Amino acid sequence: MICKNVRKYLYAFADGQFDVKVNCDVLDHLKMCPACTRVVGEHQALRKALRRIGESTPVPNGLGASVRAKLAVGRRVSAKSKWRGLAAAGALAAACVGFAVYSAWEVFFPPEARPGITLQGHRVAVMRVTDVHNTCCQKEGAHQSPDLPSDLNGLREAYASQYSQELKALVPDLSEPGFALESANFCGVRRGRQGAHVIYKNSATLNRLSFFSVPRLRCLEGCGEGDWYEHKVEQEDKSYLYVLAWCDDEKTTHICCSSIDYERMKEWMSEARLALNQPEARARFAALWTRE
Repeated sequence: MICKNVRKYLYAFADGQFDVKVNCDVLDHLKMCPACTRVVGEHQALRKALRRIGESTPVPNGLGASVRAKLAVGRRVSAKSKWRGLAAAGALAAACVGFAVYSAWEVFFPPEARPGITLQGHRVAVMRVTDVHNTCCQKEGAHQSPDLPSDLNGLREAYASQYSQELKALVPDLSEPGFALESANFCGVRRGRQGAHVIYKNSATLNRLSFFSVPRLRCLEGCGEGDWYEHKVEQEDKSYLYVLAWCDDEKTTHICCSSIDYERMKEWMSEARLALNQPEARARFAALWTRE
């Protein structure tokens, strides 16, 4: 199957709507096609994010009583009034679902950035970060793009060449806290917007840390200059993934994701932020980010 023929089946495949034979045919194509694989992955990640938002969004107080009251009234009045009551209750429930979908839409299909406007939907963005982190970490060495070098200096040059003025892709050296580069690829956290994604692994603890440099995500910013955005996401095994993000320019958001808590990640990233923001610290910046 070629891309032109398989694309129309991808969303149904991601939703698990096909029998074994069709699934196998599509899987054979996905093994050879990173572009179609990315489409399936993004669709599945969006579904997971929407499901988590639905599970974490509280039901408005009194919704159940309101629905029961409308149904009771409907039994005593004409069919027209009954349907009107059901429609009102349905509209309220639909509004709750609509809010979650709107939040996801804002992240994956954002409007043009406007000064002073912070996009809603940070929860969806965080879910997307953790989903990409988990998916890519499971691939281990297979996450490495054949188009990228496997050393830090080579990666810096390759990302700089790829993105030019689009964003400032950083590739930190985390050898001091015991992390070595495991893999790198072009992975974004917003539909249609790629970015730099580097995964580090600690050989002693087996912890992994994802470092993203992506086009600016205003919903993952602190409230002022030098602030951090922090969020933790509970996993299925009741453990947590911690997301730490910041933006120090007008075009790039940097994101760390790991089972390691915020404070330790801040220690590793603070000096790099300081160097980026203060010209007099360039020498320290160079020493920190080029050490092999």
